[in-house]
Amino acid sequence: MIEGLGQFACESRLLTYIRDAWNVVEPATPFLNNWHLELIAEYLEAVTAGQITRLVINCPPRYMKSKSVSVFWPTWCWARRAEDKLGPDDVLKRREQPLDIRKLCRRARD
Repeated sequence: MIEGLGQFACESRLLTYIRDAWNVVEPATPFLNNWHLELIAEYLEAVTAGQITRLVINCPPRYMKSKSVSVFWPTWCWARRAEDKLGPDDVLKRREQPLDIRKLCRRARD
């Protein structure tokens, strides 16, 4: 029961997921929560919900913006949405499709 509640909390809030997954990514470093992490997580949740379409995060070095955006956020999104989960067959199908870089850049820009 408690594990189910923890899983629900991790799936619903990015900051909770970051806090719980921190020991997997950085086992030797303790997780220290701060206001900027709460703000980054809140804005990334808004991007996931489609409320924000463009986001620039400016923080000094070593403020966890790269890990938040490049490690924790994509895995959180992937774990939340069943339709985004890829099986081996899906990966093979996507390899067969040609990669159109211009289309990808246009989609990222818009």
